[in-house]
Amino acid sequence: MLEAKLEVCNPCVEHPSYFKINPISKRLNSNEILESISKFFEIPVTEIVGKRRTAKIAEARMIAAYVLRKDRYLSLGLKHIGNILGGKDHTSVMHHVKRIGELIEIEPEFRVKIKEVFLETYGSTTYFYE
Repeated sequence: MLEAKLEVCNPCVEHPSYFKINPISKRLNSNEILESISKFFEIPVTEIVGKRRTAKIAEARMIAAYVLRKDRYLSLGLKHIGNILGGKDHTSVMHHVKRIGELIEIEPEFRVKIKEVFLETYGSTTYFYE
């Protein structure tokens, strides 16, 4: 995999307020992402990948699907994400990702919540598409 190197000129280093760089986000595997979402929602990973469908668990599962799909480095397919989430069908994952995207667009409070999830998971919101 090719990695781009970021070169910063001396004036930019000396005057960082004029040149803002987002810190490089963490590269996480799917288990680490699930652990982070589990911690954020205070729900065990086993519940997120399980069969129960209470509102809180369903929301965490949908957000997990969204984060796994949007991860730039993993590039996971819908079927793979479904397997990670306990054998869910790829169409369920597709619905989760679409639904979270819609909620981000229409509910400002939900958008903030998703940004917080990305911030806690990756240490920055660079993964969160504005």
